[in-house]
Amino acid sequence: MPPRLTATLESIGAAPDLGAYEELLALLGGTLAPLAGVLRQTSGVVDVSEMTLPETCALLRAELGDVEGQVLAAWPGDGVAVRLAPERLLERFDDLWYPAMDDLVLVGTTGEGRKLVVLDHEERLASTPLSAVVDRP
Repeated sequence: MPPRLTATLESIGAAPDLGAYEELLALLGGTLAPLAGVLRQTSGVVDVSEMTLPETCALLRAELGDVEGQVLAAWPGDGVAVRLAPERLLERFDDLWYPAMDDLVLVGTTGEGRKLVVLDHEERLASTPLSAVVDRP
């Protein structure tokens, strides 16, 4: 967990929300297991380990550019999730994700459906339609 994650989130008006975490689990079919395969199965995985913080933020900004409204942002290893505007997340990104420590999962709605963005502790970023990760009847 990023140091003072809860306090940082609260300071930007995005207090941790158990309902948001439960929503993430529901979207993933009730388990975090689908996240393990996202970085293996998604083409276009980007290694951000050599990127500067502004470069990583620019990449995230591009991935979230078509998201309408808020994103669901979650730190699965900590069981913490919030809903917030993508720009607010990016403004405090350096306090909300620590390379080699945290997995950050973002779910947003676009004109084409829900999008899943994963930035893991191995400093890899992947983006895919949520429907490609979780089969829906």
